[in-house]
Amino acid sequence: MNNENTSLTSAPEGESKPAGSFESNCQVCGYYVGASSVCHRCGARTRTRTSIRNVRMVALVGSLIGVVLLWVAAYMKQPDFIHIGDITPTMNNALVVVEGNVVEARQDEDGNTFRMTVSDNTGNIRINAFNQLNRFRDHFDNNLPSMGDTVRVTGALNISQAWGAAMFLNIPDRVRIVEEFQMRQKPIGDITVAHSGELFVIEASVSEYQLGQTRSGDPMHRITFSDGTGSISTVMWQNQFEALPEDARQAISRPGSRLRLAVRGDSFREEPQVELVDPGDPSNVEVLGIGEERAPVEPVSPLEELREMKIGDITTAHAGQTFKIRATIEEYSLGQTQAGDPMHRITLGDETDIIQMVLWSNQFQALTARAREAFSTQGSNIKMAVEGDEFRGTPQVDLMDAEDHRTVEVIRIGRER
Repeated sequence: MNNENTSLTSAPEGESKPAGSFESNCQVCGYYVGASSVCHRCGARTRTRTSIRNVRMVALVGSLIGVVLLWVAAYMKQPDFIHIGDITPTMNNALVVVEGNVVEARQDEDGNTFRMTVSDNTGNIRINAFNQLNRFRDHFDNNLPSMGDTVRVTGALNISQAWGAAMFLNIPDRVRIVEEFQMRQKPIGDITVAHSGELFVIEASVSEYQLGQTRSGDPMHRITFSDGTGSISTVMWQNQFEALPEDARQAISRPGSRLRLAVRGDSFREEPQVELVDPGDPSNVEVLGIGEERAPVEPVSPLEELREMKIGDITTAHAGQTFKIRATIEEYSLGQTQAGDPMHRITLGDETDIIQMVLWSNQFQALTARAREAFSTQGSNIKMAVEGDEFRGTPQVDLMDAEDHRTVEVIRIGRER
């Protein structure tokens, strides 16, 4: 019996049977048939293995279908739209969509870099395209997103404790201008403190230009613009002034020049001012005419233009008003704020009354060495430009702009001997 079973499953003499290849032999007579579907000895139909080639084709087709389905799923899956204020550190590297207004846009020619800051009223995010400026220019046909434009940006978040939320873009397609902002021209006479933060255009002449200095000695440019409806001033720091095109620098520093400027509303001491928007962008400054070259006008000293008051006439009703006084240092004491910073308490007096004044550390350090000595020496006589103030219903005075050394004139240090 065992011999018969052996004869049925073994190949005839002279034929070899691969190990473990039961499906390659006839299941009736045991003759090796290979991949044939009919036994050559007995004519019986045989069961054979599936062709390896067919298996490979099925696997290849299945893989291609899987890849296509994955691509379709990834394409159909859109990044989440989020508010900038909802970004948290756990979202680092997440692919998201944000939409907001461009509040700052800068182009770095040397670094071939385009940067902008986008705000959606819940927060700000920085968009950086390092070494991609030319590519972005080509994509936007030189009409890059600018101040006030509404943009939609898709990108991976990069969140750091030092710099907050940012995106680094290499693909211009990921930035889309939803709505271009059109600045409207506004007459200077219509500009109020309520327009602080708003963007608009003014067309005006330079009526006054003054070249001053900051506390650190850097140049500071004060310009007054007029358009027939009113006048308004602006201050430009040296780095802003140097960013202007050459013809704009000439025009702004020459009274009589006429310009068309993109500006942002601002205020100082409850008076409207304007601030130039991105002076380095030529599209924000258009020179319509350059005035005759003149020497810069020296600013008028506050001690010359302000009215003088006696200390006894100062009341709480003068809070916020500016004037000048001539007083003697009746008492000086050095104290500390709750934060531990020095605080200088000074009692001022004249023949009519006395009044208190406080100089904070930064104000005191901004004074000249002679003024610091005079304020801290009893009996010194000083003429100064001040602003009325009050504390707990009692009138006080504050020193006007300690950084401007023209606000203090030292007449005498200490008492006369």
